[in-house]
Amino acid sequence: MEATITTWALEFIHWFAVFIGGFGVVITILPSPIFGFLGRFKHLLLFHFLAVAVRFLFGAALLYTASQTKIPEVVTILGYISIAAGGVLMLIGRNRFIRLIAWVARLTPLVHVVVGLVTVAFAVLVLYAYH
Repeated sequence: MEATITTWALEFIHWFAVFIGGFGVVITILPSPIFGFLGRFKHLLLFHFLAVAVRFLFGAALLYTASQTKIPEVVTILGYISIAAGGVLMLIGRNRFIRLIAWVARLTPLVHVVVGLVTVAFAVLVLYAYH
C-alpha cells in the first residue's frame, strides 16, 4: 500500500491523540512528576521548538483531513486553534515561553487534575471524530 499525505496525516492524528490521551490520564492521576518535568526542561530550545512544531503539524493535519471526519466543522476549528497556538508560542519568544511554562508548573494540583481531564476529553473528541 502506497503511503499518501492523507495516510500520514491520519496516522499522525491517531497516534498524537492516543499519546495526548495517555498523557492526560497520567496528569489526572499523578500530576506532580509531569509538571515537574515541564519545569525542569522549560529552558531547552528543543522543548520550545517542539511545542511550536507539533501544534503546526497537528493543526495542518486536522485541516487537511477534516472533511473525512464525523464532525468536520469542529475538526476544522480545532485545526485553526492548533495553528494559532503554535503561532502564539512562536511569537512570544523564548523568555515568555519559559515564564509561561514556569507559571503552568506552579499551578495548584487541582488545576493540574483539571488540565489532565480536559486533555483526556480533547483526545477522546479527536479519536471519536476520526473513527
